Amino acid sequence: MPGLMPWLPPMRTRCMAKLSPRSGFRWTRSLRTCAFFEDHGLYAEFGGVANDAEEGRRIAESLGDHKAVILQNHGLITVGKSVAEPVWWFVSMDRACQPQLLAMAAGTPKPIDRESALKVRRQTGGYFSGWFRAQPMWAELTEPNSDSSDRLAAESGAA
Repeated sequence: MPGLMPWLPPMRTRCMAKLSPRSGFRWTRSLRTCAFFEDHGLYAEFGGVANDAEEGRRIAESLGDHKAVILQNHGLITVGKSVAEPVWWFVSMDRACQPQLLAMAAGTPKPIDRESALKVRRQTGGYFSGWFRAQPMWAELTEPNSDSSDRLAAESGAA
């Protein structure tokens, strides 16, 4: 990956997940978001597909030492030390955005206080937690004869 995306932070990042989920465009604090509390950046300068090295550097700057960056009006990027970690953070962040958007649509959500959010982040937001929590999903995707592995093989052209 170093030659492909040289703007990624070299020491902490070994893998990256990036998609444009329908709910990853807005973000405030709720219980599900605590793993990302003060551990995500915001890239607000959307300039199209990030195939320009300069835009890549600006995205990396917004990512900083965090595990995720929200690309405003575009999607999410999550990073980690293993394949499993950014995949879990991505799924988790997307899943956290969905109820948050519903809560915001229903009124003004009451945010969790900073101390509690930091406590939950310490409990659920570390490298091992991201890797560990991705294991059941990985097992399902790689289990022979599972619907998920059949879908994955078909989508990758390996079927």
